[in-house]
This record gives sequence, structure tokens and C-alpha cells, in this order.
Amino acid sequence: MDYVDLMGFAAAGLVLTTFCMTSMRSLRCVALLSNFAFIGYGVAGDLLPVIALHGLLLPVNAYYLVLASRSEERRFVE
Repeated sequence: MDYVDLMGFAAAGLVLTTFCMTSMRSLRCVALLSNFAFIGYGVAGDLLPVIALHGLLLPVNAYYLVLASRSEERRFVE
């Protein structure tokens, strides 16, 4: 097993971790980490579909992380 495979397994482990999250904010943080990990894996393995998918998912997860953070902030203010 080479380093590219290890990167892929690490990225997949992060995705698996997101399914165990109960907090939306934590889920989005780990999802962002998995996007970065999969982009690194895609670059290292020259896997354009993986790079494209996670390049598109990254801003989606960032957007929803901001929304989740704002929602949690509002709960503390009220």
C-alpha cells in the first residue's frame, strides 16, 4: 500500500466519521476536512473526478457550516 492509498483511506475515514456526528456544525467541519483530504488524494492519484466532486462539495459544506454557526449563535442570544 502506498501513500496515495493511505490518503484515500484517511479521507474515507473522515467521511465515515461524519455519519457519526450529532451536531450539524461538527459534521460540516469534518466534512470540510474530508473534502480537503479527498482533493489531496485526487491530486496525488491524478483522479480528476475525485478532485472535481470534492472541489464542488467544499463550498457547499462551507456555506452550510456558516449557516449552522449562525443558527447556533442565535440560540445563545435569545
